[in-house]
Amino acid sequence: MLTQSQLKEILDYDASTGLFVWKKRLSCRIRIGDIAKSPTDKGYIRIGINGTRYVAHRLVFLWMTGINPPEQVDHINGNRSDNRFCNLRLATNRENSYNNRKRNSNTSGYKGVSFVPHIKKWHAYVDNKDGRHLVGYFSELSDAAIAVKSAREKLHGEFARHE
Repeated sequence: MLTQSQLKEILDYDASTGLFVWKKRLSCRIRIGDIAKSPTDKGYIRIGINGTRYVAHRLVFLWMTGINPPEQVDHINGNRSDNRFCNLRLATNRENSYNNRKRNSNTSGYKGVSFVPHIKKWHAYVDNKDGRHLVGYFSELSDAAIAVKSAREKLHGEFARHE
C-alpha cells in the first residue's frame, strides 16, 4: 500500500491544475518534470508507480489528506480528468451514481425524463436508494424537466446532477 510520504517522494501535485509531475525517476521512460498521466478509455487519468496502476483522483486524496479513500472519489463537475482537489469529494457508490450524466440514448434532453407514446405524456422519474421514484406524468416537457430537477435536488442533495 502506497503511503503519503512515498507518494510525495515520487510526485509533486499542483492543486490548482490537478496535475502530478514526476520528481523521481522510476524507470527509463520517466523524465523528471514530466506530467504523470496515462488516460484511460473512460476518461480517467492513471499513474503507474512501482508496477501498480493508480487512478489519479485517489492519489490526490492520499497526497492531500494522507488517507487512502475508503470508498469512491467523485468528480463534482463530472469531468473524469479534472483532478483538482476542489473538484473531488468522497462518495459512496450510490452517491457517485447520482452524479452520473444523462445517458447518450436520452432523447428528451433531460435526465430522468422520457416520452411515453401510448399515453402521449412525459414520464419523469428519479432513481434513488429505494429504486425508481415516480415524479409524475406531464403533458409538457418543460413541466416534467422542472419537476424532475426539483425531485432530484430533494432526493440526491449535493450529488444531484441535472444534465
